[in-house]
Amino acid sequence: MVWTKLAYLHFPECFKPQLVNGKWRGAEVGSRYRHMLRKEFLKAGVPWEFEAPKTTQKHPYDRTPKHPHLLREKAARVKKITKALENQDALIAKYRQDFLNSRRLSGADYMLRNALGAYIKSSGKHKD
Repeated sequence: MVWTKLAYLHFPECFKPQLVNGKWRGAEVGSRYRHMLRKEFLKAGVPWEFEAPKTTQKHPYDRTPKHPHLLREKAARVKKITKALENQDALIAKYRQDFLNSRRLSGADYMLRNALGAYIKSSGKHKD
């Protein structure tokens, strides 16, 4: 049993895994027997000093998650939208004008341009 094994083991190291000849070897005394020993120590009034102290430092993975990108960037998005709405009327007028200028002529405009093309191109300066 574990009690006879304890006679020749060094107490603090027997509860930890050890690197022997480049390979990891499990603890000499497993957690089941370690807890039995701890209970016996506490029954006898002897303090149990062989466990690692608990740290209060949190692991980096145990952080609170960030909010979704949509919520984090909401203020900047609202600011951008209000700025764009201020220029909306001018942008719509410019878009419509560009669309009309890039459109091909049709109907009466097309016929007038073809019939009076030379006169319009010369800006009304007719050469005699």
